[in-house]
Amino acid sequence: MVVSHILAGFWTIQVLQLLGLSLPLLLVVIPLGNWLSTRIDSRTMVRYIYDLLIVFGCLLLYKTL
Repeated sequence: MVVSHILAGFWTIQVLQLLGLSLPLLLVVIPLGNWLSTRIDSRTMVRYIYDLLIVFGCLLLYKTL
């Protein structure tokens, strides 16, 4: 699958740079999310996640206008 993406030109230098920036952040954010989920009620946590998804969705819509 990855080889076909490389051959099709989906993996560019910019994609690799963004991947390089994202991976270290994931190493911080995933444990932080796990820690938060043990401290916050599961219903509240799900509500926060949905709220963030709505905010980011609205930002994407605004950006395309």
